[in-house]
Amino acid sequence: MKIGTKVRYNNKVYTIFWIYESGYCEIQEEDYFQVVLADSSELEVLPQNEIN
Repeated sequence: MKIGTKVRYNNKVYTIFWIYESGYCEIQEEDYFQVVLADSSELEVLPQNEIN
């Protein structure tokens, strides 16, 4: 995973905004300014063909 990767979290698509050494990531839903903190183990990286 890297910054800019599209992931699925709680059945919504997010973009990784920041990655911490602890394994947590700040993720942001498209068109929303709110950032969510999530453990990287809870994120599902989306294949390129699933990204709209």
